[in-house]
Amino acid sequence: MPKRKRGVTGDAARRQQAIRKRERRVAETDEEKNRRLSTMAQRVQYRRAEGTEQNNSRLSVTAQRGRKRRAEETEEQNNSRLSVMAQHGQERTAEETEEQRNSRLSDIVWFCIKSSINVVDGGFLLHRVQWNVGCKFSSICDQYVSYLIKRYGEKCIVIFDGYGDANNTKLAEQRRRSITKMSVDINFEETVTVTVQQEHFLANGRNRTRLIQLLRQKMTSKGIETRVAKGDADTYIVRCGLEKAISHPTVAIIGEDVDLIMILISLKPAESDIYFMKPGKGKVEAKIFSTRKLQKELSFAQTILLLHAFSGCDTASAIYRKSKASTVNLYKNQLSQMKNNADIFYNPSSTSDAISQADEKMFLAIYKVPANEHNLNNHRYAAFLKSSTKLPPGQWGWAREDDGFPVTTNDPVAPDTILNSIFCRCTTGCGGRCGCRKAGMQCSSVCGTCHGISTNGAPLEGEEFELDREVEKSNEI
Repeated sequence: MPKRKRGVTGDAARRQQAIRKRERRVAETDEEKNRRLSTMAQRVQYRRAEGTEQNNSRLSVTAQRGRKRRAEETEEQNNSRLSVMAQHGQERTAEETEEQRNSRLSDIVWFCIKSSINVVDGGFLLHRVQWNVGCKFSSICDQYVSYLIKRYGEKCIVIFDGYGDANNTKLAEQRRRSITKMSVDINFEETVTVTVQQEHFLANGRNRTRLIQLLRQKMTSKGIETRVAKGDADTYIVRCGLEKAISHPTVAIIGEDVDLIMILISLKPAESDIYFMKPGKGKVEAKIFSTRKLQKELSFAQTILLLHAFSGCDTASAIYRKSKASTVNLYKNQLSQMKNNADIFYNPSSTSDAISQADEKMFLAIYKVPANEHNLNNHRYAAFLKSSTKLPPGQWGWAREDDGFPVTTNDPVAPDTILNSIFCRCTTGCGGRCGCRKAGMQCSSVCGTCHGISTNGAPLEGEEFELDREVEKSNEI
């Protein structure tokens, strides 16, 4: 009986089929390969087109059904559906964290700000856009323009500081900032290449003025409004924002200077709302403040300029070891007394003596002076006496003697190995022209003439005071 031929299993058959397919692909020519790939691409495109058409048809049918169902539903059913949607939105809002809520609100406000009139601080803008050595000034100007359009739109207004005014209140602050970083005057045009680092270039006022003139030409050609203030631009920026708020629903001031928001809170009318945005940097996110909300929440909003200037700003020195927070806390804790002092400052008819007395009272209050002391000078003197007792004179270069001469040092000016190697070249004795004597030293054993015997008229240690006492005794006799 003949043997039955065994059948091939499924796995073996698939392996043999894959082997034959690879052999055919190896043996096929380039023309056959291109024909096969083209056929596969056509099949894929047909399937995608068929799927897109079916998807659009499905969405269209769904939309028609939704419109038909909404048209047939009664007013009661419509209100019920909207109520369910509102309740679902409230539940989702209640479940979100505070960080998510702030992020959502910040995105909403930022969308409004991008579509509003934005007043940009030019001083902030000059340092915000970073440029390197080796690029041309034309490309630098293009970077500034593209940054403005991308961030704040073409409706923005850029206001620069004026650096030519000798009566500028921030002139001392500008000079202080330019001490560490300096640059020579550079005459440049658009085609000139930068050879100085940005911070050093902007530290020179004349270089900064030339760059502002070049930027204004570029920005004006792109439809961006630019202005230059006479001196410090902080107040001018705020007044420009107040001017635009009359004809525009939303106005935002962009900058990093805290003086801007202080002036804005003080001058903004209650009926308008102007936003202040401090752009983020690195991991620090941008912050947006509503001046209307700040005016309502801050109890010291009406006197914020006084507290800001008293605790230190660009035109007034800060108080020693007293921060702005301590000044604000003082105003909150002693509200009635501080409000009376603030009224004197804000009264245009106040005399200089009245302002000086109110200023002295605020200094006494911030340093927590006892109530029985009413003079700031007396408190300064008492504080000096109290601190001076903690510094014993004997430990700070003084010796207890009758004449009170200080002891400069008890150590030799140099080690003995060095002092013994120093000698003079005197040949006829050590006199007034002796090199050791001119240096205030005694001759050493190496000196050729005296061999260290001459003292050059300089008294030995402890002899000077004894000689003075002998002279005083002879005068008494």
